Amino acid sequence: MIRVILYSVFTLCLIAVVYVMIYQFLFRYDESCSKLKVLNLEKAIDDFYLSEEDYIENMTKYVYPKLEKYRKSESFMNDGHTIVYESYLLEEPKATIIMIHGNCEKKEKYQEAIYYFLNMNYQVYIFDQYGHGESTRSPSDRNLVDVDHYAVYVNDLRYLIEEIVIKEVKMTQIVLFGHSMGGCIAALLAEQYPTLIDGLILSSPMFQVDTAGIWEGFAYPYIKLGCLLGKKTDYLVGEPYRQELEQEITSTHLLTNSQKRGSFMYQQRFTSSTSPTFGSSWQWVRASIDAIHQALKKENIAFIDAPILLFQAEEDRAVLPYGQYSFANSAHEIDFYLIENAQHELYIDHHALEAPQ
Repeated sequence: MIRVILYSVFTLCLIAVVYVMIYQFLFRYDESCSKLKVLNLEKAIDDFYLSEEDYIENMTKYVYPKLEKYRKSESFMNDGHTIVYESYLLEEPKATIIMIHGNCEKKEKYQEAIYYFLNMNYQVYIFDQYGHGESTRSPSDRNLVDVDHYAVYVNDLRYLIEEIVIKEVKMTQIVLFGHSMGGCIAALLAEQYPTLIDGLILSSPMFQVDTAGIWEGFAYPYIKLGCLLGKKTDYLVGEPYRQELEQEITSTHLLTNSQKRGSFMYQQRFTSSTSPTFGSSWQWVRASIDAIHQALKKENIAFIDAPILLFQAEEDRAVLPYGQYSFANSAHEIDFYLIENAQHELYIDHHALEAPQ
């Protein structure tokens, strides 16, 4: 009997060791990247950048009127759902920027960044991704971000480029700006449809999720099992919306070192939407890990034909850096920069980080 028990324990340990070795072989993240450089942010900046002082007043005085002048709001249908987007077109732009927001975000959060792009003579498209903002939401819970596969996101982005942007902008170059989850989606699009874009800007891209300190090789099968056991559309990240959240601005809700920007954007979640998103489903996390594995395959990265700018936040609490190292190590034309003293949301971090020259 004892021999049987020992044999069983040995077999289970052997299976576990083999599983760990296989997972590490297939999905190993790099520990460093020699291409990473610290971005110099000590140079002078242009006068249209908003300082921390009087930030909200300046948003009202300068940003909103400028955006209203150029904004065109429309929508399209793709794969049975509606995607709402905005365009800000110029007469003679340097290029066209397509902005892809992160998880639990929406297009309104990027108004300050759009303002800067317009002032630098770049025209912009931005859209609410499936399950976010004014676009079609999850049928089970409008406050929940829920998707079965990232192909949904990639196909919407492809449709926007092929059926709308290319037809409207004619010969201008097209550059994707993807933040966090949007960075992963932008990379997938660049890998699958490399001829559609001319450049790729990745802001704190989600190339490795934080699995709460549990090794991903253990967390991933646990999440997949949970999905199989009926937890697909339950909350795994975040929490269901409740009215008290509107007054609970804490450090866990802010992913920027700019208190004014972070607090303003947090409150905007409630004033610009009747159904703010505050969490993601089990199957969204499973789909995110699947998408990351696909995006980080060396043979897929090799298909990217456009130059890449990748920005890593030194104090990022939302995504881990090692997937970014893996991506940069495999990319053949990339500038990879570390932004010191910055958190995950680089595009709304404090003033000193807003305007590198």
